[in-house]
Amino acid sequence: MADNDDLPSEVDVVVLGTGLQESILAAACARAGLSVLHVDRNPFYGGCWGSGFNFRSLEDWLTAVENTTEESPCSYEPSEEELVVPAAASQSTIRNLVLKSDITTEDNPENKENASKVVVSARRFNMDLIPKLLLSDGPMVKILRQSEASKYCEFKCVDRFLCLEADVSKDPLKMFKVPCTKSEISFTRMLSPIEKRMLYKFLDFCLTWSTNRGDVDKKFPEYKWEDYAEKPFTEFLDTVRIKGVLKNIVVEIICILKQEATTLEGLQATSDFLGSMGHLGNLPTPFVYTLYGSSDLEQSFNRLCAVYGGVYCLDRPCEAFVLDKTTNKCVAVISGGQKIQCKHVITSQDYIHKKFDRAPEKTLMKRCMLLADGSVVPSEEDHITLMGLNRLHPAVRFLETGYSAGVTSKGFYFAHLTSQGSESHSATFSPIVERLYHGEENRLEGDTRPRVCWSLMFDVVQRSFESPAENIGVVPAPDFAPDFSSVISSAEEMFQRYWPMLDFLPRKAHTTSDESDEELAQEVVEEQTAETP
Repeated sequence: MADNDDLPSEVDVVVLGTGLQESILAAACARAGLSVLHVDRNPFYGGCWGSGFNFRSLEDWLTAVENTTEESPCSYEPSEEELVVPAAASQSTIRNLVLKSDITTEDNPENKENASKVVVSARRFNMDLIPKLLLSDGPMVKILRQSEASKYCEFKCVDRFLCLEADVSKDPLKMFKVPCTKSEISFTRMLSPIEKRMLYKFLDFCLTWSTNRGDVDKKFPEYKWEDYAEKPFTEFLDTVRIKGVLKNIVVEIICILKQEATTLEGLQATSDFLGSMGHLGNLPTPFVYTLYGSSDLEQSFNRLCAVYGGVYCLDRPCEAFVLDKTTNKCVAVISGGQKIQCKHVITSQDYIHKKFDRAPEKTLMKRCMLLADGSVVPSEEDHITLMGLNRLHPAVRFLETGYSAGVTSKGFYFAHLTSQGSESHSATFSPIVERLYHGEENRLEGDTRPRVCWSLMFDVVQRSFESPAENIGVVPAPDFAPDFSSVISSAEEMFQRYWPMLDFLPRKAHTTSDESDEELAQEVVEEQTAETP
């Protein structure tokens, strides 16, 4: 970490913001031999992705989100060949933030107001603001293992998949554990023998479809998927008699990578799910989760960048971009009053002044984050739980993490509800939360539902703007997808656009694919059996 007064005067690449995509690109540039300066105006890492905040450090993030300063003063005097373009001083990707708290971090509540609140130790919580999962055979895992960034983070399996029972009109809501492996399907009582055979056949069809599509018509003549390719996946499932509980399992869990999918999208999502089952050390799940939250991935790529010579500086503003009038390329940035010459700039949209906006912004996802004093389905073991809630509200998914994931103290769970659409938070999430949890105002006699102690809701938006210069690359905001596939693809696309002759986070010469695969699998296996500190 460099001091504010000790930054280089010239580098190949300046990276503004320490969100996940910026961090991946910074690591890729440094790994390729480019000199990198990575700065962030905030005193913390992560940007809108967050950085493992606890209840106290979250205040810094809230302050950054609510700060509405448009631009910072810039005293730099350009030459006749230069044009100074202001950068945004505090533009944020986060909108419509709503925080409610029924907790206190005091050790001993002293007054009547605090006496009714839940007392927690602030340091034992790590907030994952934009939680995503790693598909075991997905692009994020491949990049982590080939770049060796995986040695800077730890992982844990998503080991419980829940599905709502058939009748969701009755309270309390009831859920059951979804069988994912062949053994679990064989022994589950949720499916009849006929349904089990139908599920086996459908999964066999999906595997054949993904690996040897030419054999599909011969082996599965009744599966007329091409006739429904652009129609809803649910319509195709009806034609092959996948209905009732079986249909709910397929749509809400096996196809969770692509909710509200067409048949083509649904088959691809199902194939990706199945292809990742048992991929890491024969673990019976397609997903893993980053221990301590997704923000640990940012830190891993930041460490990788630093290993290859990247220079870091937090709490450092960017006042302006300096453009060459002749080429219309950015030749420098003004940061903390210092001119730093560069050949390229990678930035989050938070640094682009709103005067470059060309169309209304679009809401990419809506987030509801809850802290509860129990799991929605209590168990003797601590789980990371995934559940689709399509039948309660379109395109809403649920992720629950607790002590074993390193994000809470024992007995508490973070629940993450994520959705799309233009509805308000209350219209989208409140009806669901009220059925899964209780508050003091809706607690019934004998109510065993967990209590919500704290909640945070916000929107993530993507602005539509024109980049100030062709060599200023602006990464997109986090999207609704449950995994990191789009994050990796957009980062790699930007890297190849600017440096087509360089490799994107290549494998070290001494490391083979099998070796790195085994190392990552071992890390996940060890975390499954080790107690979280």
